Amino acid sequence: MLNSTYDWEEKKIPNFKEVDLQALAKEMKCSPLLVELALSRGYQTKEAIENFLKPSEVFHDPFLLYDMEKAVERIRTAILNNEAILIYGDYDADGITATTILVEVLDSLGANVSYYLPDRFEDGYGPNQSVYKYYIEQGIQLIITCDNGVAGHQAIHYAKERGVDVIITDHHEIGETLPEAYAVVHARHPKGHYPFGDLCGVGVALKVATALLGDLPTEYLDVCAIGTIADLVSLTDENRTIVQMGLKLMQNTDRVGLAELIQRVGVDPKNLNEETVAFQLAPRLNALGRLGSAMPGVELLTTFDVEEAKSLVDQIEVSNQTRRSIVDKITQEAFQQVEALDELEDLLIVKKEGWHEGVLGIVASRLVEKYHRPTLVLTKLEDRQVYKGSGRSIEGVNLFRVLQAGKAYAPESGGHAMAGGMTVPVDQFEEWQKALKEAAKEYHDCIQKKSRLTYDSKLSLDQFTEEMIHSLDCLRPFGTDNPVPRFLLKDVQVIEARALGKNQKTLKLKLSEKEGSLGLEAVAFGKGETASYLSKGQVLQVVCEASLNSWQGRVTPQGRVIDFWGEGPLLVDWRHSQNSSQIFSVQEAYYYFEEPTLKERYQGMLPSGALAIGPNDLQQSKAVYRQLVIFDQPKNLEALKRFIKEKRIDSLYLFAYLARPISQMGRIQREEVTLVYRYLRQHQMIDLKGKFSNLAAYLKLPEPKLEVILKIMEEVGFIQRLNTQIHFFTSQNKVDLQTSRYLQAWQNQVKSEKLLQTQTIQTIKSYLYEEE
Repeated sequence: MLNSTYDWEEKKIPNFKEVDLQALAKEMKCSPLLVELALSRGYQTKEAIENFLKPSEVFHDPFLLYDMEKAVERIRTAILNNEAILIYGDYDADGITATTILVEVLDSLGANVSYYLPDRFEDGYGPNQSVYKYYIEQGIQLIITCDNGVAGHQAIHYAKERGVDVIITDHHEIGETLPEAYAVVHARHPKGHYPFGDLCGVGVALKVATALLGDLPTEYLDVCAIGTIADLVSLTDENRTIVQMGLKLMQNTDRVGLAELIQRVGVDPKNLNEETVAFQLAPRLNALGRLGSAMPGVELLTTFDVEEAKSLVDQIEVSNQTRRSIVDKITQEAFQQVEALDELEDLLIVKKEGWHEGVLGIVASRLVEKYHRPTLVLTKLEDRQVYKGSGRSIEGVNLFRVLQAGKAYAPESGGHAMAGGMTVPVDQFEEWQKALKEAAKEYHDCIQKKSRLTYDSKLSLDQFTEEMIHSLDCLRPFGTDNPVPRFLLKDVQVIEARALGKNQKTLKLKLSEKEGSLGLEAVAFGKGETASYLSKGQVLQVVCEASLNSWQGRVTPQGRVIDFWGEGPLLVDWRHSQNSSQIFSVQEAYYYFEEPTLKERYQGMLPSGALAIGPNDLQQSKAVYRQLVIFDQPKNLEALKRFIKEKRIDSLYLFAYLARPISQMGRIQREEVTLVYRYLRQHQMIDLKGKFSNLAAYLKLPEPKLEVILKIMEEVGFIQRLNTQIHFFTSQNKVDLQTSRYLQAWQNQVKSEKLLQTQTIQTIKSYLYEEE
């Protein structure tokens, strides 16, 4: 059986049965599907649904933010007195864009402003006392943080003692106490009552800019949209408006640096959307801070010089390519460490000296995706004698609580339920690791379960139209709290399945609801290897997103597959595989070896729980597995077919290695036996020493075929073989050649080879699983 990666469930809509979708849709002049999708996102009234599908601009009064008035007065005083102001940002896309807005608005107001983005490796995250000291000694009189500050007690206390005010603008989790800042502008301030608490760092910066200018500065919305999308905050309420308006502005941006970056990634500005930002623009800005200084990010977004913009984009592209290659290398090394484990543990901890600490979180995410385990990835910093790392978790496993279990050994650990960071002294590592793995046992049952995948609605393929897909645009922008709609395609047939791409990692499908009907093309990224599992006519259940594929001026609907499963036996085609690690990867399976020499040679390479069997073991094996790997070509396929039925094998992997094929020689025909019979009767006794090849050539028979024919004739009593001599006997009795076990074995082997080596997977599956 072809199993799904996730556990599926349809989104539950409260009081859904009480809603007349058709009537409500007619009243609102939109499709029932859009009404259903709005309901699934929690919009339960007609007014709420209309506001969601046809949103008006939402911008709350910036002075509703706690301490905003106090912060604005202090900034205006600093501008009036020409005080030196420092914008202290962060090294990610949110911090870069927040810094950009504050620098530009203060500069437009005539402020004496400069900025600094901390270096991830030298300064760490958030306010750094040594950096504050440096700038205060240079004459800075006011520090404004953006996208950081609420955890910067020490540095901010130092600034206060030196007579320098600090205004915090931040959105991160607030601890038990706040720093001694002049003002703290935060949408979730414990004493505040701001109506929307999910602004990110750049969103708060935009509110400060609005308060300073007295009106919304729409020219900053393109930059604000980048940081908002990148930081994965809720795309509802004010954030939804910011991103909607920001994306429109970005399509015609006046920022030469941003325009150059959009052009360089190869995106038509007219087609630019939140996916472009999330997967093309934001990662490039983030790459700067992961590998070094993020300062060029602000330079890019603020420059008016086209040549400088091109140079900065060149620099960003180099950083991004370097980041990707580093991530790929570390990921492969981390995979190897996990694969070398005797068993997959509940908590994965991998480490190595020399791994780049700026990308460890990305690597941890990749391991989580592959192994469905909370994962910590650490690098050894030899000069400090510590391991430093990042962790990512899965739904239901609170990583913060797990890290707390090792706090005694690694005080510098923290984070939240889904992600965390840690610094572990080398001499404390073993005890720390032991404590965390013990704590992870609490989540064993959760870890063993599949992750949950929810879908919005069921769709038939005839509903999957270009018009329907365009209609979904009114739900955009998609992101946190407003995910891309996912649809269930029920009982669709595979028309075609193949792997695409340089590394064959993308699965391309053509699906149909019934044979002969129009098909839907679908792609599944990262699932290219499953192309060998799928055969024409196989029925699948598919969860996918709806997209449009544009190729050579033609636009067609396309499904973006998230997961799928199929009933019935699974037959995986490895007949052309040269990947030994793949072939020997099936745990808890029978490995069938026809040739004893191959069984002896390879059984030591079998994975955990696998069992090597041969032809003589088919009736004797007491093991109970549901998977079978056919390693080399079976001679008697009927016996193997009975074994598959008796053991109820539901996953079969076909390698079927064949060194010397005989099927091309064909079945042994009666005329061929007669030809040999006549020749031997004429000669009565012959000695084939050194002459066997000559005889085969004379009779125009392949040597293996001639050898079997001689064995058949000896078996039925026509000849006697003494070493290399053959003596012919004339028999008066009628002989039925079909009773010869040698003839039957040859004919069965030819049949087996032709089926397993040349036929389609669907034909092979039909034969092996047909009822006798």
